[in-house]
Amino acid sequence: MRECKYEEIKDYKSAFDCFVQRFLVEKKSIFRLKEADEVILTKESVQYLMDNFVNNGYIGNTNSIEKFCHQLTGKDLNEINEHTFNKDEIVEKNAVEILATAVWLWRLPAKNTNKVARKKLIEEILNFDKSISIAQNNQFIDGFGSGFATVAQGYNSSKADHLAYIIKLFQKYSEEEYNSENIIRYIKENTTVTIHAIYKYDVDNPDEKSLDKKKYNKPEKLNKTEDSKDVDVKDLCNALLHLVEPKYYQPIVANKHKKLIIDSFTNFKDFEVKDSDDDANLNYILKQLQAKNLAYHFYHESIRNIWLGGFDFESKNMILHGAPGTGKTYMTEETIKARKIIEGNSEYELVQFHPSYGYEDFIEGIKPIGLEQGQMRFELKNGIFKQMCIDAFKNLIESQNDKTKLKTFYFIADEINRAELSRVFGELLLCLEDDKRLRIVDGKVEGTKIKTQNSNLWKNEHIVVKVNEDNELDENGKGYFGVPENIYFIGTMNDIDRSVDSFDMALRRRFVWKHYRCDYEAIENKYKDEKDIEAYITACKNLNNHITACKNLNNHITTENNNGFNLSDSYELGQAYFMKPKNLTKKELDRVWLEHISPILKEYLRAEYPEKDIIGKLEEAQKIFKI
Repeated sequence: MRECKYEEIKDYKSAFDCFVQRFLVEKKSIFRLKEADEVILTKESVQYLMDNFVNNGYIGNTNSIEKFCHQLTGKDLNEINEHTFNKDEIVEKNAVEILATAVWLWRLPAKNTNKVARKKLIEEILNFDKSISIAQNNQFIDGFGSGFATVAQGYNSSKADHLAYIIKLFQKYSEEEYNSENIIRYIKENTTVTIHAIYKYDVDNPDEKSLDKKKYNKPEKLNKTEDSKDVDVKDLCNALLHLVEPKYYQPIVANKHKKLIIDSFTNFKDFEVKDSDDDANLNYILKQLQAKNLAYHFYHESIRNIWLGGFDFESKNMILHGAPGTGKTYMTEETIKARKIIEGNSEYELVQFHPSYGYEDFIEGIKPIGLEQGQMRFELKNGIFKQMCIDAFKNLIESQNDKTKLKTFYFIADEINRAELSRVFGELLLCLEDDKRLRIVDGKVEGTKIKTQNSNLWKNEHIVVKVNEDNELDENGKGYFGVPENIYFIGTMNDIDRSVDSFDMALRRRFVWKHYRCDYEAIENKYKDEKDIEAYITACKNLNNHITACKNLNNHITTENNNGFNLSDSYELGQAYFMKPKNLTKKELDRVWLEHISPILKEYLRAEYPEKDIIGKLEEAQKIFKI
């Protein structure tokens, strides 16, 4: 590995390379830099951390810094007024720096952090020994902004487990020379960490901001050590693998995302994965995407919609439901558009249902076609879904001997619960289920075919579709009808527009139901700016406050605490309402409140509260929606 020049640290990749050289190879401090040339990554110092941190765990509600302090020093934060360690206690002092380094490495992958917060966290740990100070203009902390992944709450809440894993990794390189191949092998073979709980804090939800003012109770030593247990740390392992070998391991932290991507793309031609290794499969899929000139990473919007989209494509019949503004229709359309890019051969129709929408529009009906000699002429016409079924079946026939011609058809019924569904669907229910779909097996039609209400009015040329000389979709031109296997039926609905009871049981059991709630990650993705680091930090601050305000507002809607609305989660506001501001300024948020949020909340309240109480409740809600 080449010599690291600290002034070259500009991003997380260069920061990690320099960390490897300085800490894992030279085994020196990354915080004091040239001011401290002594080796700190020693077998003895890491063993101190193993004894006093990894195998000396804490449970209970208190700030993590408080826990770390007591683990390493035996003292509480409010007791540290002088150096915790004597100048001769090098092992213990090094252990403090190594823990701070572990925290630095743990936060390195996170995109949703900034150097100010990162530096503050590290300084709090180094402050356990006040003889340790960060070098001015330290490029490991000040020289770059964020990482490569938006880490979820699960990553953050696993801090102690992740740090224990990193310390065990450090232990390996305190005893041997660094080698990138060996570390990759170690990470892939070791994706769990064993933890022990020795102490318990009896503190209820301490406020992190008042940490220096708060007197904490002493942690209680448990009567016996709780049984050790292995904790899954695959998310951290994914992050470390990308840092070690970014050209091969994808910038994906969440292990569930890796699984979703592989499972989703396996259903596509040319994307069938056969390797037992997830990372090998991901690389294969990405190469296929690049070969089709589609995307260069899995979080590209069009590609992300495929594996993190609106519905489960293993089912042909789906209902996406939930609160308004949660992106049900948008995500469905975007997902289908993305799949069309991959499949290369698909069609879709989007129809908005409404109270007057009926069987005549959906299946078939007698409709006016114009005037003839002063008289209105009428003709039996196919409805939009029946016509799609006929087109889809013709495609099944055409593709019997050439599967490249096979198309996938998507029918989207937007706001499906606004129509009288039993009347709209008619006899369709009998043949909508997957095992009753029309398919062609060995040149013969299999599946359920039914007569439509107007079957006797049809002429043969309108309906007959030949499979071969002996098989027709419509037997004898009597209006037989079926749903082909290459059609997906997707309905979307807002739970509050009309009760789910508009679906009778016969309809309900034929659909897979997927519930949508507000996607706060989508809000984050809209407003982040990664090009300008300083702008990004400012945006992060406002964005975090904005997302907190959004969460608080939705919580206010669904609870009765603090004069809340006490409504169900069906009345939450989706991310679409919170993404309307052009910029996260007070002026813009006030505008969105007046023009978009307040009116819909007022309608919610009118159905539940007297008019005299509504103004007061809206004022309380507005106070919550602030940044």
